[in-house]
Amino acid sequence: MKRFLIPLIALRLASAQAGNFTPGNVAVVQAAGASTSGNTGSLLEIPAAGGAPVQSIALNGLVFGSSLTLVHGMSLSADGALVVIPGYATTIANIETSTSANDNRVIGTVRWDGTFARPIVNSAAVSGASPRGAASDGFTNYWFTFTSGMRFVTPSGPTVSTTVNGTGSRCCAIFNGQLYASISSAVDSVSPNYPTGAATYVGYISGGTANNESFAIPPGPTTGSIAYIGNYGTTAAIYAFVWNGSSWNAPYLLTVTGIGFPQHIAVDYGQTPPVIYFTTTSGVNNSLYKVTDPGSSQTVTPTILYTATGGAILRGVTMAPTQPALPVISSAPASATVNPGATTNFTVAATGANPVGYSWKANYGSGKIALTNGPTGHGSSSISGADTTTLTIANIAAGDLGSYYAEASNNGGTNESTPGAILAFYPSCLTTTLANTTNAAGSTAQFSVASGVLGCQPPLSYQWFYNGSLTPLADGPGPSGTSTLAGSTTATLTISGVQDGDAGGSVGGPGTAGSVGTYTVTVTDGNSTPNTSSATLTVLDGPNITTEPASANKSAGQNASFTVAATGGSLAYQWYKNTTTALSDGPSGTGSTISGSRLATLSINNVQDGDQASYTVIVTNLAGTATSSPPATLTVGHAPSITTQPSNVITNVGSNAVFSVVATGTAPLTYVWKHNGTTLANDGVHIFGADTATLTIVNVQTSDAISYTVVISGPYTPAATSATAFLTVVTADCRPNTVTGQILYDSINYPQGPYPASGTYSWDHISSVCNQDTGERAYWYNASGALNAQVTANDLVNYATINRIPPGEYPWPGIDCGSANMWYWSSAPNNNHLHFGGVNQSAGAAYFSCLLHVDQGATLNGGFFDCIGGLTGDTTTDGWNYKLCTQTDGSGGDGYYLGVFKGGGAIISSGSINGQWAYGKHLGRGQLHLIVGCYQFNSGTNLVGGSITNDDVVSLWIDPDRTTFGASEGSRPAPDAGGMVTNWNANAPIIEFGLRGTVPPSSKRITDLRIGKTWASVTKPYYPKELITSASGNVGVSWPAKDSPYDAANAVRRGYLLQTSTNFVDWIYDNTTPVTDPSGVTNTVTESMGPGGLFYRLIEPPR
Repeated sequence: MKRFLIPLIALRLASAQAGNFTPGNVAVVQAAGASTSGNTGSLLEIPAAGGAPVQSIALNGLVFGSSLTLVHGMSLSADGALVVIPGYATTIANIETSTSANDNRVIGTVRWDGTFARPIVNSAAVSGASPRGAASDGFTNYWFTFTSGMRFVTPSGPTVSTTVNGTGSRCCAIFNGQLYASISSAVDSVSPNYPTGAATYVGYISGGTANNESFAIPPGPTTGSIAYIGNYGTTAAIYAFVWNGSSWNAPYLLTVTGIGFPQHIAVDYGQTPPVIYFTTTSGVNNSLYKVTDPGSSQTVTPTILYTATGGAILRGVTMAPTQPALPVISSAPASATVNPGATTNFTVAATGANPVGYSWKANYGSGKIALTNGPTGHGSSSISGADTTTLTIANIAAGDLGSYYAEASNNGGTNESTPGAILAFYPSCLTTTLANTTNAAGSTAQFSVASGVLGCQPPLSYQWFYNGSLTPLADGPGPSGTSTLAGSTTATLTISGVQDGDAGGSVGGPGTAGSVGTYTVTVTDGNSTPNTSSATLTVLDGPNITTEPASANKSAGQNASFTVAATGGSLAYQWYKNTTTALSDGPSGTGSTISGSRLATLSINNVQDGDQASYTVIVTNLAGTATSSPPATLTVGHAPSITTQPSNVITNVGSNAVFSVVATGTAPLTYVWKHNGTTLANDGVHIFGADTATLTIVNVQTSDAISYTVVISGPYTPAATSATAFLTVVTADCRPNTVTGQILYDSINYPQGPYPASGTYSWDHISSVCNQDTGERAYWYNASGALNAQVTANDLVNYATINRIPPGEYPWPGIDCGSANMWYWSSAPNNNHLHFGGVNQSAGAAYFSCLLHVDQGATLNGGFFDCIGGLTGDTTTDGWNYKLCTQTDGSGGDGYYLGVFKGGGAIISSGSINGQWAYGKHLGRGQLHLIVGCYQFNSGTNLVGGSITNDDVVSLWIDPDRTTFGASEGSRPAPDAGGMVTNWNANAPIIEFGLRGTVPPSSKRITDLRIGKTWASVTKPYYPKELITSASGNVGVSWPAKDSPYDAANAVRRGYLLQTSTNFVDWIYDNTTPVTDPSGVTNTVTESMGPGGLFYRLIEPPR
């Protein structure tokens, strides 16, 4: 009889969380009540010592009747792994006697790991009768006992059952591999022991009551072993029978009183003496008891382990199920070596106390897969016996080769045979395989395996095949139809007059890259084993050049290449220079480098004049030779190269400017000059030579300033673009230095322009001042950034009004401002530098002063620790040495601070020790301030790493006391910020003054910029000089209009007052209104000549 592992997982129903049972504990069914329509239940695990259930497993879909005479006796399966429980499927009226088609009888199981299943749900099992007991071998065989006998049923036949015996039976169970049933006054064994059809009850234990119920039979049994029977309705006792070696003695009784009849029992035979667990017929809220066999008849007092509550009833009881030992593979499947198409068997044997189920797996190279009966999908092979001890594989194909594994399973788990049994084909007996061959078209090709069959068992037979076809070759015409085959059934195959069609190409056609075909020989030896070997035939046609190399025209230094295309197959190449000189890879000797000299493409990298030549290639293969024709020519020329760059030009308005460039290269060369990126054209008036090597600009104007480049082109690329040359336009001659130590005074006298500018600034490279030390022209230029700065009319005092201060009329107390315009820049990204040629840094200092006005028209914001201007040491965007920095006061109002810092870059950190903020001077939006800065060379001592080094020092003054204006170096006031030692000792020269945007506050303005070497040179008061002329008895006194009379009554708070004196001691004001000339440059007062001389002076009024 075959037995298979129950597919418990497939049959499992949802239940409460369950776990493994503990051996020695007790399993008891608890029904929810005593309804005649059926009662739900659960299986409880009770500790052997008593107490609350360890776990409660819901028996979903399994209900119990109410009659105590219909026992619901449960048992352990033959392997001890399952608790087997009889019952009904659903609640239904009069459930115990109903014959409804829906009244299915059920056998449920609970495994040792707590898994609940219903393997039997069968309306035909005991329809119309009540199931009293159930048993199982632990696999797919189940037995019901009921009022009319016993029936056998399996999960595979849910509507079919077999009557085993018609004798009325109560409980059934399997002990020691034998099925038993309790009947009136006895326990009978069933013959055969596991019946699937009609069977006989054989008396086994006699002498019980007429109401025998649950029973327990000891292992063996051996002499002295004790069997126990519970009863219902006669004497409240457990009947104990002792085995005398051949039969069971008359029983002694373990009598109980006051608790009902001991109906369901389970015995722990692992204890000495045995311990008996039982439930009674006392009805709802009954108890589970425990008693140790005293060995003789007597009244016993059992221990209560657990009591049902809430109207529940305890019914069947067993010992806790346990996990069986795994099967042991006693004989693993053996490896097999076969021929293709053969049939083979793999057989496994396993031992164990319980029936075993089998399955098979295979690993074809990508992991193990489960096998099933039927086609394998590998050719026409098939599998049978995939669930038995013998696996059969028929018509074996290559895809069946691999490792095979048997699995033996029981209720305890699965064991796999290892290592896997290998299925393989017999190895080839050939000791030497076929060799590939290459032949020219029309020649004879031959394949032979004669020397490789020495290891084969005779007799031998041969058959040749072509390109994988199953149709054997035959002597006669070959695959091409024009060749001839011989030896198609011998060890040597000969193909005479091979063509492309014999190697996979078109019949009689040329081979494009060498046609290839495969020839296979099958050698069958005396063991009927086919042995195969394959080799390829390549048929070559003579080389045929389909694309000739093309000539090339390259500039020296560029790369050149020549490519040939040819057919014929297995081609070799050799390139030649000037027909006879064979080329090789590597340096050419001309300065270039050769690669691909034996490939279809020849490359010459960095071509030079010596590479100018003709180039040919010879293409060869086994079938012949072809030479490229006509030769390809390499012509080498030279791209334009500038040898002399155009130079910067500084010239006055109205003069001419000339830019020249010198270049070499293959003629003809063309020239295109550009001004600020815009291509120039000759106009015969202003621009000449815009298309030649020399550009001339006649009558230079300020609009001609800034950058000039020239692009030079020729027959060879790339074109050459010159470096940028700058045109600086001078608008005013250098004036004599009237202030000692002053380097320059910048009145911002540059063309005014739009804001923002478009393309270029109006002031870029316009020079109106000079370095008064060196005579070098000074000019502003755009160092970087957006075009967001401008020169505009002075309007610092009356910024908020429409009144504009005319050029040259703005003073600062103690310093006259002769500026023509003001410089405006914002927080937009811009960076503009005044290049003035620098200051001698061997000693002394570089000073600057200017009038600064900040008003962005709204509340100030941002501007923390950022550079807005100062002195720079080079022409880079942010090469700052002296950094004038801003930060708003953080209040969100109108206040801000200035500070001075030292070091490269535009950004400083809040913790910088290389400078200082002038927190003593809280500045406000809209106010005008005089700023003085100083970078003093080699004047400080700096402690760096414990050593003393000379260091440059930066200082800042804001609105210094006017009494110090013009003072000597020793008398200058203390700075508002800076003046201290810093730790940045990378001292640098001073060559430019810069203004930087990018950071708030916006709307910043300066004017009256002075740069000098001393404090006095940037703060010295201005004293106007009078021009005195006389005619016809009158004296004309003239002075610059910017020194116009001070007239507080009319809100004219600029200029100077005119005083006269006869003795140079007593001075009186002369209130004569001066006459201003139409140009607004000069004021003149005409005085009548008196009897004596008059002295005149201009004085600054109190402000």
